[in-house]
This record gives sequence, structure tokens and C-alpha cells, in this order.
Amino acid sequence: AAERLLRSNTYGSCILSLFFLSDGKPSDKISMVMTDRKITHIPLIQNRVNDLASRFGRRLSVVTVGFGGPNEDFSVLEDIANRAAQFDSNGRFYAAHLKVEALGTAFASVATSLKQTRVELTTTGGSSQRAVHDVRRRAKNAIGLDLFPNKQNWYTYEGKSWDGVK
Repeated sequence: AAERLLRSNTYGSCILSLFFLSDGKPSDKISMVMTDRKITHIPLIQNRVNDLASRFGRRLSVVTVGFGGPNEDFSVLEDIANRAAQFDSNGRFYAAHLKVEALGTAFASVATSLKQTRVELTTTGGSSQRAVHDVRRRAKNAIGLDLFPNKQNWYTYEGKSWDGVK
């Protein structure tokens, strides 16, 4: 649904915020993936966030909030926010630790972030809309990993194209 919304409106003023609130204990009834002899749904989440963030960049805001005890594991929420940020989406994680004030801060931050992003993505301070092009972005932490020096010390690209073909 999020992808359909952003694809249907190609103007910079159309931005979307995905907000995840969790107590840190997985309870979803979704198909699991076997990785290193343990069953997890984390790769499915990671791939989907990567796909959305690489496609929509600044038009997508991903906010995750851990609302549980201080000993809960919020690493999946942190990873989701960090992955979005790698593609220039606004990815943020908040550890609210059962504190209403911290939860309020997270919601206020979302509102402020959406307003700032909307102004950035329109021309002359928000007075007119800019069309947004459908361009896939690369994760910041992956830039340069597919460049290798050859014998003459020239760097050559040896990666795959976006459609997976060399």
C-alpha cells in the first residue's frame, strides 16, 4: 500500500511516514526464513525496507519506536531505521522504554520531520511542487564495494545492474 501511494503521486510534496511501534517481542504470524539454523522473519523485513527506501529516498520516512522495558532487544527496530537512512530516507529509532514523554517526543519528531522534508522537496520553500523521478538509490554503505583496481590502477565497475544482469 505504501509503495502504491508513492508511485501514484510523483510530486515531491507527497511523502509518507511509516511508523513502527513495538515492545521488542516478535509475535507476527508470517512465513519465516531459515538462516544459520534459526528461523526468523528479519530478512523479509530488511529486504522490503531496502526496496522501499532505495526507490523513494527522501519521500519515505521510517520511524521505529521501542516501547518496552530497558532490557528488551530493539535491534530489529534499530536495523529497520538504519537501513532506511542508508538510502537517504529519514530513518530514526527511538527507545521509549515505557516512558510516555519519550513516546510523545517520537511523535513530535515525526511531525517536524515530515514538514521539513516536504519543504525540502518543493521549490522555493514550499510554494510549488517538483516532479520526482523514479530512480533506484544505492545504500551509502555499499558505495564503492563493486569497484576494483586493475593492473593499471584504474578502477573498474564489476557489479550488477539493477535488474540483476551483469
